Amino acid sequence: MNRRMTSYTLVLFVIASLACQTLSFGGGGTGSSTDALFTDPSDPVNVTVELETQQAQTAMISPQGGQIAAVDIAGNRFTLDIPAGALVVDTEITMTPVGSMNGLPLTNGQVGAVQFEPDGLFLYQDAILTIEPVQELPVENQILFGYVGGGQDLHLASPGPDLDRIQVRVPHFSGFGLGSGMATDRATLLLKRAADHEIRIQQQVADLLTRERDAQLQGQESSVDLSALTEYFKSYYGLVVRPRMLAAGSSCANGKLAIQTLLGYERQKQLLGMDDGNNNSMQDLIALMDTVYAKCREEVVKECQAKIDPKILIQFELGYERQKQLLGLGGGNPSVMNILEEAVRICGQSYSISGGAGEFFGTGTICNIEQPWTVSGSGVTVTFTPSSANGGSYTYSGSPSGIDVSGSGSYTVIYRDGFAASIQAGGGGQAGGASGSGEEVYTLTPIASCQ
Repeated sequence: MNRRMTSYTLVLFVIASLACQTLSFGGGGTGSSTDALFTDPSDPVNVTVELETQQAQTAMISPQGGQIAAVDIAGNRFTLDIPAGALVVDTEITMTPVGSMNGLPLTNGQVGAVQFEPDGLFLYQDAILTIEPVQELPVENQILFGYVGGGQDLHLASPGPDLDRIQVRVPHFSGFGLGSGMATDRATLLLKRAADHEIRIQQQVADLLTRERDAQLQGQESSVDLSALTEYFKSYYGLVVRPRMLAAGSSCANGKLAIQTLLGYERQKQLLGMDDGNNNSMQDLIALMDTVYAKCREEVVKECQAKIDPKILIQFELGYERQKQLLGLGGGNPSVMNILEEAVRICGQSYSISGGAGEFFGTGTICNIEQPWTVSGSGVTVTFTPSSANGGSYTYSGSPSGIDVSGSGSYTVIYRDGFAASIQAGGGGQAGGASGSGEEVYTLTPIASCQ
């Protein structure tokens, strides 16, 4: 086992090194035949998936990592190991076995597969899916595959690190599994062109790694030409990675796609802890993060202001800091209180309000503490008009118990831990022809939204 692992790791080392050599290339194709892999029109393999929902398993996985396992009706067992640093936040993950797949282009069909949720989730470190089939399958018939969404872009998937087990690398969530087929089935899949260009390069890498793995397990001399990857990576960087980076500032969605594409490209060396001394990729990533942060924050602020919900901005800011930490770009420990106060200031915060004085008790809802609101009760309506988030003026009128009352005054907002906690108000007024003055106290309770 150790000799096989050493040889296989050497192959991975070479692949990662070849990937590293392309980092400093500019945009555009190379003019070589490998450009066709990314310029050819799409010709994907799509399958119809039937899930065994009754066999699904769900677990909450933290950024520290974890494991989830499931068994399909046939008895095949699936175990997903998620390493530390793969997730930004605690995430509820569901693994659902696949009962059948229509349209799978493999001679002997599906052995076993699972589909993961949330669909499309990007992992900052590859998870490893271990498949334990009920019946032993010869190495030469093992075909590892993946697909996106509900069965789109079926493709070859890369084997995991343990050669004595059937393992699949999982860089993002959709579906992954094991099929039984022939070498001609694998060759046919290689000729297909996925709609997602990132899958096209992943399939080339998966094919080379699988052929090397099979040769090692069968005790054969490897005939894999790893140098062929060099030109593929050059073409991929120029025709896919670089254009996506240039489009990153056009929208938050495009920015996220650019980051994930660059990280996926880099993963060939990162998985092995390789360092070739080339810092261009890190500079690209830092520039991308700054661009995407600005664009996404702009969109997040608009959303939180429209919904008057500071939690939207708070979650974004904390998630961004956590992402920087995972990528080794700093981040540190941001002040949650500062983020909270800034989010409340920018987005506003909705509150329920209740209180008064004497026989008057009223309630109301504050959608935005810098916009007017009212408190009503006991036959009286109080209208608050802010001059700022810290206070303003108010007027009141009504006929409690048939007696006309009216008046005005000023109020001050008292804050605690970044949120408005209470309002102290005072002023003068008339009741049935008599004049007087007094003070009221109101309690504020944060609510999700008033809309």
